[in-house]
Amino acid sequence: MHSQNLIVKVGRYIHPEFVMWATSASGVYATKRSYETLETYGDTILKLAATHLAYDSLESDKSADEKKIADRKDAFITNLYLFRIGNQLDMRRFMRTKDTDFKTWYPSFTDK
Repeated sequence: MHSQNLIVKVGRYIHPEFVMWATSASGVYATKRSYETLETYGDTILKLAATHLAYDSLESDKSADEKKIADRKDAFITNLYLFRIGNQLDMRRFMRTKDTDFKTWYPSFTDK
């Protein structure tokens, strides 16, 4: 788990437990705890951020209407677009595919 590195890469503080949930592949114990709740939060934040990005990118376009902004927002949240962003950020380095032994696991930014 490299949550501190992910925080630096993303530029925002993210609680390490949320990072663990979000970066665990399905079938890993951590994902069973609240993956669906985290996914709902993530989807909501993603849609909000995409709406702001779409609005900001079209703010000076006098012909921009609600449909044009919605179409731009939808383009930002396609799987292909998100894949490309994740690939540029090298997000695969942060994915866990095996269960962690929680008795010995510590976040990478701790002293242990």
